[in-house]
Amino acid sequence: MDESVFVSLAICTYNRAAMLGETLESFATAHLGCAAPFELLVVDNNSSDGTADVVAGFAAAHPHIPARCIRESRQGLSHARNRAAAEAAGAVIVYCDDDVYFDSNLVDAYADAFRNDKSLVAVAGRIDPWFEAQRPPWLQDGLLRPYSITLYGDTPRLLDAKEKPIGANMAVRRGDLLACGGFNPRLGRDGRSLLSNEENLLFAQLRRQGGAFAYLPAARVRHRIPPDRLTEDWLISRYYWQGISDAVLETETKVESRISMLRGAWADLRKVLRMTRPRSLDPRAWYWQVRRPGMAVGPRLAYSWGRARGRLTEAFAPRPA
Repeated sequence: MDESVFVSLAICTYNRAAMLGETLESFATAHLGCAAPFELLVVDNNSSDGTADVVAGFAAAHPHIPARCIRESRQGLSHARNRAAAEAAGAVIVYCDDDVYFDSNLVDAYADAFRNDKSLVAVAGRIDPWFEAQRPPWLQDGLLRPYSITLYGDTPRLLDAKEKPIGANMAVRRGDLLACGGFNPRLGRDGRSLLSNEENLLFAQLRRQGGAFAYLPAARVRHRIPPDRLTEDWLISRYYWQGISDAVLETETKVESRISMLRGAWADLRKVLRMTRPRSLDPRAWYWQVRRPGMAVGPRLAYSWGRARGRLTEAFAPRPA
């Protein structure tokens, strides 16, 4: 570890070269006069769209920012984040997504927080939404969590046991991250699905090791929400994958028998059946009741169906000898 670097900021990316360029430029603008010694790592997870050229161009245009691009050939966000941890020189790793706008000097904010409180293990930064199209009326604040938005308020504080940092903007001590084995590659985006929970598993492990978690609203980014994600279909799909992710997370954190998993799957399927109980004898009405359940039922229905599928898959998956 290079003691001249305190913060390593890592951005993991996959085929988002144009968006990444905008993210990097916003970082440069927000961090003019940054006091804490830092480095900027971009982990290219098998991109084929000129991502490395974007990073090289950024580094040439901003020689005062120590930026470098690292290629990770194993596909998946967890692999990319673990590669960042292995390459990082700083004592603190800040992870940010490739689709955020930086509008605060979060490097200094995180550095001050970790230096002033040695008990801190992980810190959640503030993530506000940046809608790239008109926000639909059905998208209430209670539905923003799947978009990686923090809803922790305006005041810095310690997080309770149920609150966790979110991967679009979070920081963790590198030594503690490596001590618990990093991010589990069974979880996390892999370019094909919306699988998640790699962060939740990591933070569950970190909490067992001890140490404090905090929320730092001064470390702020805006998370871009494109038009194709401002649809009911996308959000329902996101809840479906969250159900699958939670089933995998339970397998990783609990020792359950196959019978116990099957009982859990049946409990979720009963919820699906209750929510899809016909309200009309007309088969066409029942079809559209299931096909277009609406936002009052759709997210819960998709989540329960995904969790049931995930539990069934885990129940019959080959187990290590």
